[in-house]
Amino acid sequence: MRPTETVSVGRAATAALLIMATIGACGGGGTSVPKNIRAVGRVSGSDTFVAVTKYGSGIDAYVCDGKTVGETFRGRAGKKVTGRFTPTSGPSLAFTAQAAEKPAGLYRARVVANGQTITAGWVLLPDGEQRGTQLMGVVVAPAPVLNGTSNVVRIAGMTVTAMAIDESNP
Repeated sequence: MRPTETVSVGRAATAALLIMATIGACGGGGTSVPKNIRAVGRVSGSDTFVAVTKYGSGIDAYVCDGKTVGETFRGRAGKKVTGRFTPTSGPSLAFTAQAAEKPAGLYRARVVANGQTITAGWVLLPDGEQRGTQLMGVVVAPAPVLNGTSNVVRIAGMTVTAMAIDESNP
């Protein structure tokens, strides 16, 4: 039997996310939770992606449709991540994010242009498919395509390197 840890992570302005983390059991009745995990997947019934990065006991999750949804969540979790994403309008949607190796994962970049901070986030799947949005004040818009090799992207006319969110860059 596999113990399950249910975790609610911080609510962002336009969505709620509930994460179920399945933790594999090891011999002797204890649990073994990997220190770090990178998991990516699709939100069923939509064109939305999800990325969850676990470093230590903390997680950083990002749900993105590449158009108008770009939500960040933080909390605590275990190994395999499943859950539900509820957009502002519409039904609750299920997702599963599986462990993935770089370059797949969650990426972020931030620039300040004309005194306004622009934060961009991307979910990059193992096959190279991606979704990304940028937040400018309260406006969510599509982010430019992220180069999955160099992670270099242009935001507001500035060249910036998007950082993989992991144990070395939480």
